[in-house]
Amino acid sequence: TKTHKSKPSEIREEIEAQLPRLGVDAIDFYHVWCIATLQTWRERKQDGVIETFLKLKEEGLIRHICVSSHLIGEDIQELLREDIFEGVLFGYSASTFPFREPAFKVIAERNLGAVVMNPLGGCVIPDHPDLFEFVKSRPEETVVEAALRFLFAHEKISSVLVGYRDLDDLRGALRALDG
Repeated sequence: TKTHKSKPSEIREEIEAQLPRLGVDAIDFYHVWCIATLQTWRERKQDGVIETFLKLKEEGLIRHICVSSHLIGEDIQELLREDIFEGVLFGYSASTFPFREPAFKVIAERNLGAVVMNPLGGCVIPDHPDLFEFVKSRPEETVVEAALRFLFAHEKISSVLVGYRDLDDLRGALRALDG
């Protein structure tokens, strides 16, 4: 789960509400949520987010400290080089890879877990299949299947968060996994 909070008392209050709601004693992956600018990150650090997360981990309430980010290029590299994170959740797809690929250099350096969201670029890929024909490696696959395969095959991606509108979407994702 996650928190947008930065101040120690607010984070403590939120996690103490989350634990019973989730029915767990500890949260496996707790995210400093939605870092959209380095300035935002710096402000949250000043508020005490790092110290608070480390204390919660020491208390056994968090097992892994993670971050979710919308940063690109060198900015995401700077964020991920912080010596606190064990994993990252960020948007990555066939439509955003040129801007987000630099993250994988630090992911590899620090051996971070990498979970990607928005695997279809917020529907940009299915809504404009002609622009994404380049990602297809098999004539019989759809652009959506190819875009998912592009992610599933990436050696540094630990998991892909794929949403489904219906059973056909699920079947397409399973076909993308095949091979």
